[in-house]
Amino acid sequence: MRSSHLLSAGRKLSLFKRIIKQQKNHANQYTFVWRKATGKYEKSLDDQYRQLALQIEQILEEEEKSAPSAGLEEKLKETPITSEQIEHSIKKLEKHLETEPKNKEAKKVVRLLKKDYLPRKMKYEEQNRLFNGRNSFSKQILMRPL
Repeated sequence: MRSSHLLSAGRKLSLFKRIIKQQKNHANQYTFVWRKATGKYEKSLDDQYRQLALQIEQILEEEEKSAPSAGLEEKLKETPITSEQIEHSIKKLEKHLETEPKNKEAKKVVRLLKKDYLPRKMKYEEQNRLFNGRNSFSKQILMRPL
């Protein structure tokens, strides 16, 4: 009698574990992405990229030994930063690294751009596309297959 009682307790435990797992899978399903938060973090990322772009120019100028480009700061302030600009910076630095492979500063900047700035910028661009005139959207939209 006890063995059947333990078996049913084991089945209950198994069922309970399965229910908990399902709840964890759907835990963040009904959270929202807010336009204001996305805008704030995107602006912060753009400011960080602008500072990094000046550092990139310094790295590239060391190789060329030319005069610093005076209009770069104004140009960066005027235009919004896009993921294409970040990709272009990565390509320029990778080309620079082909000629000077031991430049640790350039390697560090490329790694930062690839692993942090570019994925975040692409995420913010996708979120801005999904807002479509609204102030927020549910994360469920991101989970749906297209």
